[in-house]
Amino acid sequence: MCSLNEAKQFQLCIRYQSAQQDGVEGFFRGLGRGIMGLITKPTLGVVDAVAMACDGIRRAVDLGHDVIARSRVPRYVSPYLALRPYNGHEAAGMALLESLVHGRYMQTDCYFAHAPLSDGDRPDIILISDK
Repeated sequence: MCSLNEAKQFQLCIRYQSAQQDGVEGFFRGLGRGIMGLITKPTLGVVDAVAMACDGIRRAVDLGHDVIARSRVPRYVSPYLALRPYNGHEAAGMALLESLVHGRYMQTDCYFAHAPLSDGDRPDIILISDK
């Protein structure tokens, strides 16, 4: 909004100065310049804001920071039940179903439950779906 106010002030200033110097012809020349300023200044402000955001992302990537990182596994949403509070166990089960055969079963099956069958670093897990 600051750029829009500056453009309006710039438009009035140019119209007044041109009218003083060149009369009616200068008034209309100043009006044209003012309208162009009214259009270009806010547009340049938006372009500048986008450029600054892109520059921040580039710097984060250059420094080796992850731009987007998940803090937890995505929520499991059942098609049969209402939305419930986040449950890490259900979310992990949904992630297991998604990891099977590169997500092929996500298209056809609906997750119900899972449970480990053994302890250890790589336990055997049973996963129950609707198919």
